[in-house]
Amino acid sequence: MASGSVFYQKRMELARTISDNINSFTTSMLVVGSNAYNPDLVSEKSDLDFIAVVDFKRTDFDAIESKLGVELNKNAVKQAKIGKIGMFDLQFELDGVEIGIYFRDILAFNQICNLNGVVKRFTTGKHIPASCILGDLQGNEKEFYNFEEVEGGRIIDIYPAVFEKDNLYIGVQVQNLLLNPVILKGEEFVGESINNMKIKLREELIGRYGDLDRTKFNLIKTFPERIIIRLKPELRKQLEEFF
Repeated sequence: MASGSVFYQKRMELARTISDNINSFTTSMLVVGSNAYNPDLVSEKSDLDFIAVVDFKRTDFDAIESKLGVELNKNAVKQAKIGKIGMFDLQFELDGVEIGIYFRDILAFNQICNLNGVVKRFTTGKHIPASCILGDLQGNEKEFYNFEEVEGGRIIDIYPAVFEKDNLYIGVQVQNLLLNPVILKGEEFVGESINNMKIKLREELIGRYGDLDRTKFNLIKTFPERIIIRLKPELRKQLEEFF
């Protein structure tokens, strides 16, 4: 699709510019979302989403603001600097494109890749975010939503994965890393982290579901249908044959 590639190229040029601008503050930068899992479907209305891995306690967020020309939420930064959260997001528009930068503390990113624990996220929203709704291998969804009211917003619990006695749920933080993220910085660190995550997840799935019918229990079913129908055939096959 020629037009799709034009819109994709524009977003990747913006991605590289943004990544370069804050390069000295980040450990890694990854493009996620449709720009990663199916560039052919990127349109004029498509947004551009990043994961920016940084060290919250050491990062100069004022300098990041200056480099981006966009104001960060002061309450989120405050919670990040004192170590109460491992995630917060920044939304803004640049050259007609909606940009989302998902700041992840390096310890939080490691937790996600290790498929364990709870990551604390700051948000100003009052609704239940998609990151609190996890999917299992039969296509069922379950809500895991806990929060604490703080100045200017809420700190919510984000579970990368939930291992219950008789079931396993996968969240969007892990799903993003399974959908071919484009690594702009920190390729060795991110590549190794994602590879280790896949090994651990595959071992867990084989241990729990190895003898069961793959048409009924499949990793791809943990994803929302709106994502599944947009995947490239080769990526869809990789997920269907993950274990």
